[in-house]
Amino acid sequence: MKHLVGDILHYSYNSVSEHLKQMDRFSSIGALAMHNLGKRSSIAKILYKPMARFSPPFRFKAGFLDGLTGYTIAVNSAHAVFLKYLRLYYLQKGQSL
Repeated sequence: MKHLVGDILHYSYNSVSEHLKQMDRFSSIGALAMHNLGKRSSIAKILYKPMARFSPPFRFKAGFLDGLTGYTIAVNSAHAVFLKYLRLYYLQKGQSL
């Protein structure tokens, strides 16, 4: 384990709209970073990875106990992963994000 020097700033969101904008931005950054590392996407990953992202926060971390808010967070997390792998797929094909 390594300790980081400095502060970690965590900004929460005031609305679902703000969260969606940030997800859109970070999914593009993530896809580009993965592409630069030589990572690959596929139709299977585009379909599977979001489902794998949805389950842990909603089921195993008891997000279902938070009702609609927990469901919204789990769905948004899955959607961000979907966008990242979809954008990576298009980068592989030589198309823009």
